[in-house]
Amino acid sequence: MTKDICAQKIITACHHAQRAGTDIRGVHGLMTWTGMTHAQVWRGLDALRDAATKYGTDLVSYSDHVYRVGDTDACVEWLVTRMKSVATSIRRIEEMSTAVANATGNPYDRTASRQAVRVVADADQLVSELLLAQANR
Repeated sequence: MTKDICAQKIITACHHAQRAGTDIRGVHGLMTWTGMTHAQVWRGLDALRDAATKYGTDLVSYSDHVYRVGDTDACVEWLVTRMKSVATSIRRIEEMSTAVANATGNPYDRTASRQAVRVVADADQLVSELLLAQANR
């Protein structure tokens, strides 16, 4: 089964569960609702996260161990949390890159360090924009 088919089955299962007034709890709940294996469910979830724009407004969120479709607030919350984590990781890369450049004096290391500084600035800007967008909702 392709990742797109797995993703579509998850979207359909979430719609059915919500229409029935129930929640899909965790991966095992998705396995039950979709009839897919553990690996297929993860393939579908990966596709939904990696190519979210492909699936239109059918955004699948995961919050408090519950999968839902169309819960944009939960999606934004996840996005903000992930971006904060990514920004922290990028800052660590920048620190190490700068330390290496200072220790070696190598021009390539200095270039890498400057690029890391720019990436940190971009990530910080994205996190700020996400937080602002969330505050304006």
